Amino acid sequence: MAGDVCVIRLPVMVVREDGWRAAVRKQYCFRMTRTIELPDELAAALKEIAAAEHRSVQQTLVLAAQEYVERSKLRSRVRESGRRIIEQDKELLDRLAQ
Repeated sequence: MAGDVCVIRLPVMVVREDGWRAAVRKQYCFRMTRTIELPDELAAALKEIAAAEHRSVQQTLVLAAQEYVERSKLRSRVRESGRRIIEQDKELLDRLAQ
């Protein structure tokens, strides 16, 4: 499961119709809830966007957060690529700068 998930394992007694019994550990999973405060104008704009896109406000926030994370990852990869190019082609770049 993705995301912030808590897992609880509890002992459970399993009894079949034929009388067979066994103690097992059953796993329960649930997602954590977060509360955030948004400025009124941003909250109103978010509600409008969600309604226009036929999504809930939460779905819209999750999508926005996912897009933000992906953009951030892309920026990091671009910066790293630039650093690598500068290191690999330092001599060529120095000659071109003259």
